Amino acid sequence: MRHQRDRIELVVSGWLSAVTAVLGFAALAGCAETAAREGRLASPVILTLSPYTGRLRTVTVTVNGERLTLLFDTGGGQTLVSPPVADRIGRRCDGVSTGFRMSGERVTFRQCGRVELGLGEVTHELSSLAVFDLNALLPAELPRLDGLLALDALTNIPFTLELGANRLTLETASSLRARIADATPVDMRVATGVDGGSASVFLSARAPSGQNLWLELDSGNLAAVLLATHVRVDAGTGATMAGHVPLTLGKITTAPLAYERRELILDGALNAEFLEHYAVTIDMVQGRTWIAAAH
Repeated sequence: MRHQRDRIELVVSGWLSAVTAVLGFAALAGCAETAAREGRLASPVILTLSPYTGRLRTVTVTVNGERLTLLFDTGGGQTLVSPPVADRIGRRCDGVSTGFRMSGERVTFRQCGRVELGLGEVTHELSSLAVFDLNALLPAELPRLDGLLALDALTNIPFTLELGANRLTLETASSLRARIADATPVDMRVATGVDGGSASVFLSARAPSGQNLWLELDSGNLAAVLLATHVRVDAGTGATMAGHVPLTLGKITTAPLAYERRELILDGALNAEFLEHYAVTIDMVQGRTWIAAAH
């Protein structure tokens, strides 16, 4: 059973790396003003993240009133649904989007028009929705998915991700102030793709060599932390385990993290294991991120 589980996780990790690398750089989505921004959210909304396989989680949402189970992936770039779901919700998909994988490979996928997205009590308009058959790439023994929820669904909603606690909290103004009171601010960037519609978050980090990095926040990365070949990894004192590196984010220096070298067109990507150790609060409207140790 252990061997079978490891095989499934390896297959899913490879599939997800390919899919989210495409969507993370080529997404076309954006959000209208949300209930949270307009002050109608009376209290924080907590969305439960359910275990899927390995460290992957799913979340239940509604799209055009249809209740769906979507993979939650901070590195996905754009929210997407499978072709049968697109048919059920009456979306005509007559557009395409072109982007690039982390390797630099050019790819194209289908996209369709506006939908109404419901996240617990919060409902808002998503200006575009991708269509991609995730299930065709999944091992047959895994439950079928309706699609993927990415950070484009949260561009106007401050939120806190506590992956280890299986919790995504949509914050109010007051809950956000309380959340960040003792957290560490970290510089961030939002990658918006070639046409400005994507939403992938990159955090500023520093390697022991002193090199400054921008690392994608990628809960779909089931592998080690990914670092490009141009990144200088230098333990300095030699005390770090081989194949592991501590990273400094704001005033926090992590324990040594396992990493892998890849030929990438970006500095690298943090992973699900990293996210399970921290509570990460993000406000993309203000362009601010905070991290705190997970409770």
